[in-house]
Amino acid sequence: MNPEIPPKCGLCGPLWSGNPIAVYALALCPALAATDRLAPALVMGLTLTGVCLVTSLLFSLLKPVMPRPGRMLIELMLVAAVVTVFDLAVKAYFPQDSPPPPYIALIVTNCILVYRIEAMAMSSGLWPSALGGLANGLGFAGVLAVLGAFRELTGTGAVLGCPVLPPGWYEPNRLVAQAGGAFLGLGLLVAALNAVAGRRPAEGEE
Repeated sequence: MNPEIPPKCGLCGPLWSGNPIAVYALALCPALAATDRLAPALVMGLTLTGVCLVTSLLFSLLKPVMPRPGRMLIELMLVAAVVTVFDLAVKAYFPQDSPPPPYIALIVTNCILVYRIEAMAMSSGLWPSALGGLANGLGFAGVLAVLGAFRELTGTGAVLGCPVLPPGWYEPNRLVAQAGGAFLGLGLLVAALNAVAGRRPAEGEE
């Protein structure tokens, strides 16, 4: 985790200038694994948003009675319980012939959650914690949605299974739909955000 991440940023911070993936490079594994198509990217992003919101509220309420010794273990167990509930709910919603992304259970180890719990929920009030959790989840989901749409469109010529680019006019780029396309898409997205925001490498990082 990056220690310079501002713990108390509003709703707009994690969506843009403090985006957990595009700016601080947190939680890159799901960003690369669940974005081959838009549908699994949306499922993963919205599930993490819900988990961030619920865990931020939960730990903000429990912080007065949570002992410091062994606190991380308690946090991990409660996060695992919340993620399990969301995972079962998503699996119950999806039909058997179209299963959800298999990466939802890995949200337990997502460093965005650990950062939210330690930096915000355990040191702030109920509503600031909830707002911060919601904002970080939406920032994560937004990047996944953009990556998923980009990779599905360029890799298949369709979005959510609906043809967008005419087959005779556009030849799908199969590389973008593969694992390497995730790195390419994320790199292009980070470069675009840096160009729009006017961010430059710090001295000594060039």
